[in-house]
Amino acid sequence: MGTITGAQQILAGLKEAGIDLVSSVPDINMMQLINLLYEDKDIAHVPVGREEEGIGVCAGAQGALCEDCFLKG
Repeated sequence: MGTITGAQQILAGLKEAGIDLVSSVPDINMMQLINLLYEDKDIAHVPVGREEEGIGVCAGAQGALCEDCFLKG
């Protein structure tokens, strides 16, 4: 499982890059980051059940431009 410090660094990097929409699938290794995204007011977080749903959410919300999508691999 990731650390809270690592999750905070990733969140800061997303904000610095101007990311305002993130989709994620449930993943124990990213739980800290997913929790931070859930609480964050600057980045819209859309949890989904499958990776392809996340691509669809991002593409639809951004006019076929997926800003970021966390996929477990």
